Amino acid sequence: MNDAIDFRKLWLDEKHRARDKAGGKGTPDSSAPQSSSTPAPTAASISSTDPPETRVRLPVWNGPNLDTLVPCVPVLNHHTHRVPPPAPDSIYYLPHFLPDSWSAPLLTWLQALPSRPPLRANHATDTARQVQGQWTTLTHARRRVALFDARLEPLPPPLLAMAHALVHAGIRFDASHRSGTAPDTPPRLPNHVLINEYQPADGILPHTDGPSYEPCTATLSLGGDVVLRFAPRVHRKEDPRARLTTRPTDAHAVYLSGRGSLVVFRDDAYRDYGHAIRYTDHRYAHDNDDNNNNNHDTETVPTDCYYRADHDTASESLVSALPASPIVRAYRVSLTFRFHKDGTA
Repeated sequence: MNDAIDFRKLWLDEKHRARDKAGGKGTPDSSAPQSSSTPAPTAASISSTDPPETRVRLPVWNGPNLDTLVPCVPVLNHHTHRVPPPAPDSIYYLPHFLPDSWSAPLLTWLQALPSRPPLRANHATDTARQVQGQWTTLTHARRRVALFDARLEPLPPPLLAMAHALVHAGIRFDASHRSGTAPDTPPRLPNHVLINEYQPADGILPHTDGPSYEPCTATLSLGGDVVLRFAPRVHRKEDPRARLTTRPTDAHAVYLSGRGSLVVFRDDAYRDYGHAIRYTDHRYAHDNDDNNNNNHDTETVPTDCYYRADHDTASESLVSALPASPIVRAYRVSLTFRFHKDGTA
């Protein structure tokens, strides 16, 4: 019995539903079966050369067949993949989630996305629609981003396959689901993918992903290695003047491999901790007291940084396995999957 997911049909069904919801003139084909719930995240079935018909012309996928991804990804283990104390118990790290055969083709596909002019601050209201499926430069952050919002258009097949792979791995994008508990609702696919492009010296200031999303973030890393830091938030009741500040002295560091690693954080780690990547270019850094070197492409690795090698053995130690410090930063692209609570764009 063939239980493969037909990603082409899923994409067309989602496109028809999106048009109906937006009040468009398009009418779904009544002969096409409409799915009433998220299909079980098993395998995919779609031609690797069949690009979706979107408003923006997307590059052709030249990687492995999309139906090969789901069976290859590891399943999240809430014990061996959890970042240990003193970090909050809702951060998980899988050092080699994406197969090697996928990493390079995915990076190539992302780099081939079309580009648009930089966004200006006074056009922020249309940001989601403006960057949908396109690279654009954030002038305040000096880096490029691209957005895929399934509330506007269905995810393209490569990202839809990854969304199914994440759910298949046991990652839940649900409001009431607590980490490690038995699922009580059908799995829900993430509907929002944010792509960030980082040059070697680039970072991102402490922030949270905010209340607009369900409290679960899953981020894939491609390219260079980097250290992700989580620090407790200073809440308004403690400092009413603070919009978002953190206690960097209490930060917990996780070493992210660029070979398709996956970091997942949810619940208290999502709500009560800011996360950041340090800038290594001192002209733009505000928190790099430990990066006293003249090479803007290197970063000091904290001695208590959590690290797991790519082979991901359950007995991997914390400090003894750390790579040499400082590490050389390189070009990196991250894919952040979330579920936006608002079902309409």
